[in-house]
Amino acid sequence: MKLYKTIIEASIEAANTCSEWKLASGGDATFNKDELFEVAGLYDVTSPNESDVTYYCVFPDGEIAIANTETKIYSSIFLPSNQTPSSSTAVSPEEEISSDDQIRFCEKCGSPVSPDAHYCEKCGMRIR
Repeated sequence: MKLYKTIIEASIEAANTCSEWKLASGGDATFNKDELFEVAGLYDVTSPNESDVTYYCVFPDGEIAIANTETKIYSSIFLPSNQTPSSSTAVSPEEEISSDDQIRFCEKCGSPVSPDAHYCEKCGMRIR
């Protein structure tokens, strides 16, 4: 597993092993390489990673996750489209990073949303 400070760097690495992703949180949206780069670039601009212990990681199958190097806990963000959420490398519920630390994306359009958002700013879908 490789670590990166930005999600765009992680996405570029993931594109070497995979060609289509979906959100680990579920939903019907799938992303090709260009769409993944666009979403990642938007997220890096709106929510830059300034933490010394939080990184983005890429697994050999192309999965992208956010990882905390102090706690050794990671949470999946994007899965290869052929992978089901139940077969992902997500941590158990009692080990999950708090929701304030998780990256959130709209389940409809895949746009990054702020942790306190109730609706997607791009498509208007209600955020759970």
